[in-house]
Amino acid sequence: MKIARFLAALLLVAAAGCATPSGSPGNEAEARRESTLENGFYPRAEQKTAQAKAPVQEAPRTESSPSGGPSESWLWKQTSFSKMGVLNAILWYIPNRLSDLMDIITVEIGAGEIGLDLQLTRYLTFGAGIGQSYMLGWSINNQFGIYQQKGWYFDCFRYRASSIRRDPTFGDYSSIFTSDKSGLVDVSAMFDGNVEDPFALGVKACCYLNLKVQVHPLELADFIGGLLFIDCPHDDNPKINWTFNLL
Repeated sequence: MKIARFLAALLLVAAAGCATPSGSPGNEAEARRESTLENGFYPRAEQKTAQAKAPVQEAPRTESSPSGGPSESWLWKQTSFSKMGVLNAILWYIPNRLSDLMDIITVEIGAGEIGLDLQLTRYLTFGAGIGQSYMLGWSINNQFGIYQQKGWYFDCFRYRASSIRRDPTFGDYSSIFTSDKSGLVDVSAMFDGNVEDPFALGVKACCYLNLKVQVHPLELADFIGGLLFIDCPHDDNPKINWTFNLL
């Protein structure tokens, strides 16, 4: 009996030795694989699978021009094509060039005011005037027709003291109301207002019969650029084109 028990114990030991221990190479490899997956480092086989499953990032989309070309550049946005479309820019080419040409010069005649004003840009303006007058003519930014103006003003360099009101009676002149007691003229606001040109060169002489003449250098540049469909002021627009407001 003792010998039989001894032999059975030997068989159990031999069977246990044949089994794979917990620290065997197979279990260690599995542990390393799980560790690398947790830390984001993939074995080659796992890396290929992860790359296949990873979402594909789309390339950023670029805005295309109306003509279907490449992304819009700053220069494209300054053209008539970007605002009107290619076909309209071509069809309205001649009317827009006529409008730009008329914008180069302001000519107004009227009656009823006394004064004299010399403007070499808004930074060098000298003059004064008082009274009520009616003026007929055309000016920048597609303004034309007849307007009534009344009040007084005094200009010296960039300073102005004034109380002026202008109301259109016919056409497409813009209304103006200023009441400034000896202060600096805001050139930027005047330019953005698109009613008066702070960079104009001109003269206004009034002795019951009035004459105002101005030249607008920036509008001359706009006319030259318009020959090549460049429209930085964005005034190539049939809705505001004075040549067709008369129709």
